[in-house]
Amino acid sequence: MAQLLPNNFGFTSEQNIATYDYVDLQEGTGSVDYYLANLYDKDGAIYALTGNDGLNSFSKGTSVQGGHVNFPEETLTEYDFDLAPFNLPKTIKGTAYINLHLAMSSSAENDANITMAAFLYKYDGSTETLIVSGSSQAVTEDVGAGTEVLATIAFPLTIANEIKFKKGEQLRLTLSSTPAGGSGTQNYNIGTDPANRAYGSISPSNSKIIIPYLLDI
Repeated sequence: MAQLLPNNFGFTSEQNIATYDYVDLQEGTGSVDYYLANLYDKDGAIYALTGNDGLNSFSKGTSVQGGHVNFPEETLTEYDFDLAPFNLPKTIKGTAYINLHLAMSSSAENDANITMAAFLYKYDGSTETLIVSGSSQAVTEDVGAGTEVLATIAFPLTIANEIKFKKGEQLRLTLSSTPAGGSGTQNYNIGTDPANRAYGSISPSNSKIIIPYLLDI
């Protein structure tokens, strides 16, 4: 098993600037947790990635499907969650992990079913360059009429090659969902609160992506 070290492990070769949530010495990577956040400014909703687990989102949950009645299988609106521009060059490589907390509800007794897909991009403010994509298994829960059920989705994204980011470039996570079948009006929400406040039955609500950075050691 690879050796894992705890939080805030710094390296002198990086001038003690970088800190990591997990360090894998065997793989030579330091991983950082970035939480999904739903924020608002004067222009409307902002979907962001942040390492600040004390941030209270404007909305603790984000709908990835809502209000469909007897819907066929379909892909719904995508959401782009952007990390702030890098202040220093960065390199990522290894296995990233998606961890989503999801609430499913229905107006009728039925099986709620949904698949989540993730796309990781390098973004320069205008152009997206795909790094890797992947999807979860279908999540199916027996949902009673007027009730809400919590599910957790986790799946890996393998970044096989070194991906270098220049100063000013960003990491973008795009999420999309594909619900299938069911009767009644169904609703699906993912937790988007870094501070992990309860949102209906979504507790925990701090959905995140874990990104592996290549260490200079």
